[in-house]
Amino acid sequence: MIIIYIILLFSALVNILFFYFDFLPFLKNILKEKRKKSTATANKDFKTIENEILKTSFEIVETEKQLTTWNKKQYVSERFYHYIKGTKSDEFKKFHFPVAFLYHGLSSYLLNTDKSDISRFKNIFDKILDDQGNPKFTMDKPDQVPFGLTSLSLYEKYEDEKYLKFSDHIYQFIIKNLNDKGVLLYNKSSDNQYVDVLGMIIPFLVSYYKTTGNNEVLSLAKRQIDFFEQYGLDQSTHLPSHAFQLKNKIRTGSVNWGRGFGWYLLGINAVNSVDGSYLPKLEKIYQTVPETKTFIYSQFPGSSHKVDISATVMLLNCFLDSGIINITKEEFINTFQPYLQDGYVMQTSGDTIGINDYSDFFGKSEFSQGMFLLILSKLK
Repeated sequence: MIIIYIILLFSALVNILFFYFDFLPFLKNILKEKRKKSTATANKDFKTIENEILKTSFEIVETEKQLTTWNKKQYVSERFYHYIKGTKSDEFKKFHFPVAFLYHGLSSYLLNTDKSDISRFKNIFDKILDDQGNPKFTMDKPDQVPFGLTSLSLYEKYEDEKYLKFSDHIYQFIIKNLNDKGVLLYNKSSDNQYVDVLGMIIPFLVSYYKTTGNNEVLSLAKRQIDFFEQYGLDQSTHLPSHAFQLKNKIRTGSVNWGRGFGWYLLGINAVNSVDGSYLPKLEKIYQTVPETKTFIYSQFPGSSHKVDISATVMLLNCFLDSGIINITKEEFINTFQPYLQDGYVMQTSGDTIGINDYSDFFGKSEFSQGMFLLILSKLK
């Protein structure tokens, strides 16, 4: 009898776990999709939507909401194991690239649209550095470098030396972590160099160059691109693979990862803004990458039609900067209205787990929110 009770108890536990970790999230996604369709396509004026996005973005940074999906899909047994084992701290998420790009996009929007809220944002950013410009977090990964884009913008606005000192600190982090080829590896413990690093550090290096006038900084930025292009780029399409193996120079990971295209484009677009040297490649990529809809790209262009707004806003930002495409603010917001909900930019794929291991989850992200604002800051 005791054995039967144990079996029944175990069965009940398994069913509860299944309901909680599998069925409930599945049901939530269905309800969320239905709600998204009913609210995202509501007939709102584009100015109203723009103001909603600004209001929600402030709410995200002021309350430190964590939006990006970091975990991969797991079986119930995996989830139970990791729950019993314990998980690592989520503290790193506060100082990672999604938040950094949200800061960048929000500050750019406020500075370029004559909003009085820039002082409100300044108070938020000031919480991550001290009065001498030292970061209040441990600077230990390239993903944190984009915070320097905001500090340089605030330095230009306020001429406060602490913002330049903060940027100096980030630049020194890059210099101290260069390998013997003068290249910053995205992950020092990996056997691969990832395309991500180009979008993480080169926009900052180019902005730092424009502020300081130091030609060595621009040369360093170009060296990162040259190194990746030598081994990780398709010479016909000019499109990057996710990574390449450092020892044997084998291209690794997806060769049509939309966000990977975006990281590469953010890098070459930044240098192109200085000398126009990458315009032919930008034009070739624009002609090559297939759209899912007009101005909309998928998670894996060419083999998938599942819209990924993170890839989309990266590509559009660069195509707009280089003058390849033109679009008004009203046209832009109306195009994206199906993917906007209550001021949130939706339909972003979660964080990539690793090479050939991409997220199945889509939802909100600080990164897409920030890139969306960055584009709005440039449109009329």
